[in-house]
Amino acid sequence: MNFEYDIFKKKKANIKKLLDYGFIKNKRKYIYKEKILDSFEVVITYKEEIKGKIIDLDFNEEYINYRLENGTGAFVTKVREKYLQILKDISDKCFE
Repeated sequence: MNFEYDIFKKKKANIKKLLDYGFIKNKRKYIYKEKILDSFEVVITYKEEIKGKIIDLDFNEEYINYRLENGTGAFVTKVREKYLQILKDISDKCFE
């Protein structure tokens, strides 16, 4: 599942709005981090396109179950919905 492509296709970033939103410039890319559900962190990067991942802070590794098409269950759904909410908010507030 490529949530980022689906949400951001045909959109152009407004760098000032990214920075106002909370993205931090790191070399030639912009990074945004937000903690969700107590022990997970969403990491969104922008460099010509949006990419995102979720880190399980308890294990310090990437959590991927939310991307699996057959990933079901209340917890996976909750993580996926929170991630999509963040992506849509960034799209609405920082992209044209």
